[in-house]
Amino acid sequence: MKKGALTLTNYRFRIRKKRTYVIMITVGAAVSTDLWANQKKHYVMQWIQDARAMFNHKCAECHEGDMFPTGAFSFNKPFDMHERCPKCNANYYPEPGFYYGAMFMSYIFSAFIILGFVMVLHWILKLSLMASFGWLMIVVAVFFVWWFRFARAFWLNLIVGFKPEKKAIAKAK
Repeated sequence: MKKGALTLTNYRFRIRKKRTYVIMITVGAAVSTDLWANQKKHYVMQWIQDARAMFNHKCAECHEGDMFPTGAFSFNKPFDMHERCPKCNANYYPEPGFYYGAMFMSYIFSAFIILGFVMVLHWILKLSLMASFGWLMIVVAVFFVWWFRFARAFWLNLIVGFKPEKKAIAKAK
């Protein structure tokens, strides 16, 4: 026999290994498809909970504590923010300058919203350009504080994220 030639038993063994591998891949795909469906449902539910926390200006880690001492549209102390979550004691200021990213995200989102708002008023509702910008100023004046707080809540949720153990601590308080 030549050196490196396969014997019949080695060949069969390798074929069996390949068949086992293929079977494992097929079963794994079926299992992973089922797991993916469950994970997808979990991610969608988590995204809904995160969005609710962002729009209500709640803690990113427990979704229970308020981030700000006053209401969402309050012009009384609009920029004051708790140092820590009153429910789970999460730090709202993880590092100096943490919310610079929130400022950029706010700028990007508000630019598209403002552009869309003026386009709808001017082109669809056929208001003059001055009237469209007048309505824009009114809307911006009303939603300024809410938008500032939403940008901070969005940034904190994006970077820190939800922690179920913190929610359990918050529920216990």
